[in-house]
Amino acid sequence: MNIATAKINTDEGRTLNSETTPTSANVDRTFGLANHELGFLIARVGLGVNLFFHGVVRMPSLGGFVKGMETEFAESLLPMFMVTPMAYVIPITELVIGLNLGHARSNIEQK
Repeated sequence: MNIATAKINTDEGRTLNSETTPTSANVDRTFGLANHELGFLIARVGLGVNLFFHGVVRMPSLGGFVKGMETEFAESLLPMFMVTPMAYVIPITELVIGLNLGHARSNIEQK
């Protein structure tokens, strides 16, 4: 028996088959996306906007951000030769990842 033609008996005595189970053709759609696709889109864009603006606000005062990180980590076990480069990389990484996540184009196949 192949999966496409499999019949499943439910507790109510109904038989489900490929004609009665939801497929990509008959799933509720909002803005042309299935509910789970829309949820992923909203989460991805929200996270992208959040990361993007974290990077944007740190870029004009990048030197101040680096000095602040060095001050905060001065008493930690991490050596400064590791803290300083990461302090420069973090805002740029947030900006780039935010742009990649937050743009409106979706990787989801448009139906």
